[in-house]
Amino acid sequence: LAVINSELDAAQLFTQTGTGAVPRTMLSKVKEVAVSITDFGGVEGLLVNNTAAFNLAKASLPNGGVIEFPIGNWRGNFLINQHNLSIRGSGGVGELDQTCLRPWTTGASTYTIKVSDGTRVNRKCGIRDLVISGDNGSGVMAASALHLSGGTVHFSALNFDLMDGEHSLHIEPSGGLPVTTSWFSQFHIRTDYSVANSRSIYIKRNVDPEYVTSI
Repeated sequence: LAVINSELDAAQLFTQTGTGAVPRTMLSKVKEVAVSITDFGGVEGLLVNNTAAFNLAKASLPNGGVIEFPIGNWRGNFLINQHNLSIRGSGGVGELDQTCLRPWTTGASTYTIKVSDGTRVNRKCGIRDLVISGDNGSGVMAASALHLSGGTVHFSALNFDLMDGEHSLHIEPSGGLPVTTSWFSQFHIRTDYSVANSRSIYIKRNVDPEYVTSI
C-alpha cells in the first residue's frame, strides 16, 4: 500500500460502476476492501437520508457483496432483500467512534435495518461490526432497530450493538415465508424502556399468529 500511495496523484479520481456513483480520490478507494456507501453519495451525519445511496450501492451488487459504512452516524431505512448481501461497519460497541446506523423515517412499521420483506427468500445475508439504533438521534423512535421478516434464511450477525426502537430486535414471519436459521454472536441488545410497549426482543410465530414471545 505504501508503494501504491507514492504513485497515486491526489487528483486521480475513482468512480464506482453503477447508476448514481460519485467520484472519489483513488487514494481513498485503494484503502478499502468493499463497496462503500460513500461511493454512491452517502453522507455521514444526522441530517442526511442515506436510503437512496444504500439502494444504489445494493443495485451495483446483483450477485451479493458487502456494503461498508465508515465510522459515524448514518441515517436511513436500509432494506436487505437479495441473496448474499451484508452490511459492515467499523465496530459494534457503543456509539462513539463506531459505525452507528439510525432510522430516517420513524413511527409505525419503520425500521433501521430490515432483512427480507415477505415477498421472496433471501439467503446468506448478514451484518457485522455495527451499532444499530432505533433512535433517529433526536429521541424519535422507529418501530424496530433490526427487523427480520419472512424469507430471511441463514442470516448472520456478528459483533453488533442493538439498541432502542419500540423493539430493538423484531422477528416476524410474513407473506407465508418463515424466518429460519439465524446466527448471532458477540452482541449486546437493549432498548429505551421509556417508550410505550417497548421490548428488547419481540418474536412472533408463523404457526400461531396470536403467539408472541417478548423480552
